[in-house]
Amino acid sequence: MESMNKGLVNEGMLVDVLSTPYGLDNEDLESLNTWQNVDGIENYRAKYFKYYGYGNFTFSPKLIIETFKIVKTYDILVCNGIMNFPLIFSALIALLRGTPYVFIPHGTLYKETFELKSKLIKKIFYLLIVKRLLLKSSAVQFTTLDEKEKVCSYLKINPNYFIVPNSIDETKFVNLPQRGSFFRDYPTLQNKRLIAFFGRITAKKGLDILIDAFYKLSNEFPDIHLVIAGPDDENYSIKVNEWIDKYDLSKRITLTGMLIGENKYSILVDSEIFVLSSYSENFGMSVIEAMLCGIPVVISNGVGIYREVINNGAGIVTDISADATYSGIKELLQSEEKRNKYISKSQIFVKEYYDQKFVSQELIKQYNIILNERQ
Repeated sequence: MESMNKGLVNEGMLVDVLSTPYGLDNEDLESLNTWQNVDGIENYRAKYFKYYGYGNFTFSPKLIIETFKIVKTYDILVCNGIMNFPLIFSALIALLRGTPYVFIPHGTLYKETFELKSKLIKKIFYLLIVKRLLLKSSAVQFTTLDEKEKVCSYLKINPNYFIVPNSIDETKFVNLPQRGSFFRDYPTLQNKRLIAFFGRITAKKGLDILIDAFYKLSNEFPDIHLVIAGPDDENYSIKVNEWIDKYDLSKRITLTGMLIGENKYSILVDSEIFVLSSYSENFGMSVIEAMLCGIPVVISNGVGIYREVINNGAGIVTDISADATYSGIKELLQSEEKRNKYISKSQIFVKEYYDQKFVSQELIKQYNIILNERQ
């Protein structure tokens, strides 16, 4: 959401963020309960509040009180997520106080997400509270047509909505790490052709599919190596390592954990192919990042932007299966010409669809529609 917020500020809007520090490094926060400019940017502030609980089950009394006090002073409330108590209470307050509010689900309303964990709790929470707030919202912002269709079909609802994708700040990709940076940190991988997965290590990412496909490829391409980079979600890497052991691939697959700073993109710069074989993905931000790092992508049709990728010839899209993923990766491994073709088209694609300024202007159009309808 940082790119979206900064884009809105660049277009002349004031953006204030109320949140808990869950998932952030608390040492980065000067203090709780105090407005802080984000990255020193004027008209972009954040205030964090103490919370209790964890994950979707956090509760923050001070955040709720603050929202009640100030929500009427804003034109619109954007709830960045939905299956979370602070967001639900904030939307309820906005409804009671007469402030228009928009939900951005970020994939939390997919069938696969509901059934991933805490299935019964999520369904009760949805039926008792979330559904009503969704239908009473000014709009739901879906980031892809795929997300809109799947969510509305699964939940059998027809809320007010608009489709505006995530944006990306392309300036972060102007000065990428030099080629070879990742190999300097992992010298044993020198002279290997790297296939990269970049994202959270979690069940919906389809790592079982990817490892199965890679096993088949490893028998045909002795110089390829799979790098799985990203933070572990609830110890799911235990499962991943079981698959690696099953296929005896410990010398062919490297798990790096979470990469930060320059290393975040060095893996993409030094890789030959990026793969995201997800079962469910509302958007696929890592796909866009890989494209801007100049490598071709192979994604499943469970990734939200798959239609856009197909329509623009920006990458290879496969069914959600090991055989299809195997074929997609093999096609790129065998042809430098095809790799270069997809790289060229994908970078044009990103600029046309996900440029920060373009997306921000589209968002402001939708916000103005909401505000005009309330007059």
